[in-house]
Amino acid sequence: MEILDDVIFYHIDKAIRTYRQYAQHEIRKAGYNLTIDQWLLLNLIKEKPEISQRELADGVFKDGASINRMLELLVQSGYVKKKAHASDQRKYSLILTASGLKALNVVAPIVSKNRKQALKGIDTKKIKTMKKTLQSIQKNCVKTED
Repeated sequence: MEILDDVIFYHIDKAIRTYRQYAQHEIRKAGYNLTIDQWLLLNLIKEKPEISQRELADGVFKDGASINRMLELLVQSGYVKKKAHASDQRKYSLILTASGLKALNVVAPIVSKNRKQALKGIDTKKIKTMKKTLQSIQKNCVKTED
């Protein structure tokens, strides 16, 4: 039987979960009931106003149903508006509201501070090595045509 502490993926998952809990706490402390993923969606919508739901899902590594739920919460919170697409009635455009833009801008420095805290004491060389290692893991796990 393998010991969890010896499994790198256990530590990767634990680090991500710990970071997300910490980051979420800091965002809530600032008075925003916004998840990290919702904040990322707001960013993507701001960057690409005509972004599709599939592109949003790919951007935050979520399935379509999760994106639907997150978007509905963002609409209910007044951060995003849905507008019927001009040429395709099956689609809709997502519009960042003034409230959504404010949340995005207020939370941005908190996210930056959270990231700095999480990486405190880790030099840039180690971060670059870690990034390359994680990218290699991703590449190894992508399905290829046999």
